[in-house]
Order: sequence, then C-alpha cells, then structure tokens
Amino acid sequence: MAATSTPARTTPPHPETVDTRPGRDEHEAILIRSALDQDLPLLAICRGLQMLNVTLGGTLQQHLPDAVAHDEHRPSPAVFGQTDVKIEPDSLTSKLFGERTTVHCYHHQAVDVVAPDLRVTARAADGTVEAAEVAGHDFALGVQWHPEENPDDLRLFTALVAAARRRTTR
Repeated sequence: MAATSTPARTTPPHPETVDTRPGRDEHEAILIRSALDQDLPLLAICRGLQMLNVTLGGTLQQHLPDAVAHDEHRPSPAVFGQTDVKIEPDSLTSKLFGERTTVHCYHHQAVDVVAPDLRVTARAADGTVEAAEVAGHDFALGVQWHPEENPDDLRLFTALVAAARRRTTR
C-alpha cells in the first residue's frame, strides 16, 4: 500500500505551535511512507501518531485545549498527565490493552480529521484520538500517549519486537 503525500499546511500555525520544523516533518513523512510501503512494523508515539495521520492525508487539532476546553493532556510544562482511554474491540490495541487503560500523556496537539487509511482504536473521554491503526498492515500502530513513561508496562514495545521478529522470519 502506498501512502499519500503530506498535505500542504492550509492554516497558519496556532500561537502555541511556535517551533515548526518543515524539514523534520518531511523527513519523518518519508520514513513513515517507506515503512508502510515495505510493510515494516511501525510504532508511532505522540508526535509520531500526528505525523502518521498527516502523512496519510489527515489533519491536526493545532491546540487541543481550544477543542476540549481543558489542559489535562498537558497539565503544565514538563508534567505528564494521565488519561483513561476506551479501546475499540477487534483491534491490535485491544489485543494489547483490553477494553480500557490509563496512559501517560503530554501533548497539546492531536488528530483532528482522521486519514482515510487509519482506524481510530482508542479515545480519551473527551473524544481525543489516543490510538489508531493503519488498515491492511500487521503492525502499524500510533498512540498519542507516552508508553516510555511507564517502565512497568512494556506491552507496546514487546509487541513491536515480536512483530519485527515475525517479519524477519517470513
């Protein structure tokens, strides 16, 4: 499956989005497209989910507090929040986490319009997309949260390694 190209920015950056890096965006979009084109296992974390969505043709909510009327996804500078997420059945996300989980988050942007090839598989109570999977791929999963902030829960990383091992034995 070939990914679509990154859409051009159609609105000016939000004042909270002061540090844009178009070169980094393009580089990461190339990596995402290449991984998907080769059907490599892909785990996209936080900005990675946002880049996955944009690379596949979706858009971002540039400043989430404007949409959800709270700062719980990024409580204060350098402080991670915790968010309860509800997970869709019959998804890789549900196989790893069950129906619900609590995650560490730190973001002020999030998926807005979901890309056509993405399936949303987890949401926060306020509707924020917390996980999405790429249709037609064994392991192409993006999470808005930060699994690295919970060293006692290695499910995502263990699953990524297992998917990579399966890929190398094909």
